[in-house]
Amino acid sequence: MISRFKALIDFVFTKIDYNKLTSLQVGNEIDGYDTSNEHPDFRSDYGAFLSEINNYAGTQYPGLKIGFTATHKGLTHGPLSDAGVFTALADVVDVLGVTYYPIKNTFEIENPQVPANDLATLTLIFKNKLIYLQEVGYPSSSPCSSSEQIQAQFVCQFFQAWDAHASQIPLVNWVRLHDVSLEDAKQLAGPYGLTANKFIEFLRTLGLRTYDGQNKAAFIMLKEQAKERGW
Repeated sequence: MISRFKALIDFVFTKIDYNKLTSLQVGNEIDGYDTSNEHPDFRSDYGAFLSEINNYAGTQYPGLKIGFTATHKGLTHGPLSDAGVFTALADVVDVLGVTYYPIKNTFEIENPQVPANDLATLTLIFKNKLIYLQEVGYPSSSPCSSSEQIQAQFVCQFFQAWDAHASQIPLVNWVRLHDVSLEDAKQLAGPYGLTANKFIEFLRTLGLRTYDGQNKAAFIMLKEQAKERGW
């Protein structure tokens, strides 16, 4: 698999300029992978795989950052985090990718002020690692106990929390500019095998603007916060 992956990236980089990439993330939300039945040695094998790919990229594509992505909750809570699995994996890559959606298991939102504690916890656990927030999202739907105003509060709180850790977190991607239609949200929910209305509404309303292109309060807040920081 290592040989095949090297061949894959060699081919891809004949089509695109790797210098334009912020990083190459080898695996997305890997904490969600069930290793209990099919691949009990996945974590150790994956670490060896990441290390070899990072070494190869460093030789063939100097300057390209290699990483992997996991969820914020998986990286900071639970048995894999407690066992140091992710800190060990982070040691063999250049950058740690994170997806950050502060919601409960019921798909209702957490308090919009949680970014301060969440980013502090993340950067403390991985204090020697560069962190890229690959996805940040927070819904605005009332079934998720949210609203457009609460979503805007989250954006404001996130920027303030980010200020304290900007040197370690130099890159943040907001997951979606526009909301999606109800039908598209149902299709997005399909691969997860979930049909709960709250989950569909979570997916539908992650945008900073409405489906028909109107600015939500969160988009206005993001523009204000970015302008305050000279962007």
